[in-house]
Amino acid sequence: MQGKSPGLDPSAYPPGVPPHVSRMASSHALLIDATRAWAYPPVSLPRKEFMERAKEIWEELGFPELKPRMPWYGYSLGAWTPEDEAEAETALRGDHFVTGEKAKNHRVKP
Repeated sequence: MQGKSPGLDPSAYPPGVPPHVSRMASSHALLIDATRAWAYPPVSLPRKEFMERAKEIWEELGFPELKPRMPWYGYSLGAWTPEDEAEAETALRGDHFVTGEKAKNHRVKP
């Protein structure tokens, strides 16, 4: 779409261009449909034991019957390292500050 005002988009003009000049400029936009044409399974659901416990609580509270469809709980996609897994377990125990301290100790000062 031609003639679009760059507004607050600093990438629309080179560095150093005065604001009053940049407001007079126009830019272009290209819209892309990046959605999938097919169903895409969820990839960030809680692990099975958490979802099963949530389902138990749901039923204890007398809410309407659930009819889960697979996948209704999370599963490994193989992207986590053993260190990632250990940090997740640390967070589950409520010791998430341990991971923060570890990260702090690995900071590199400029």
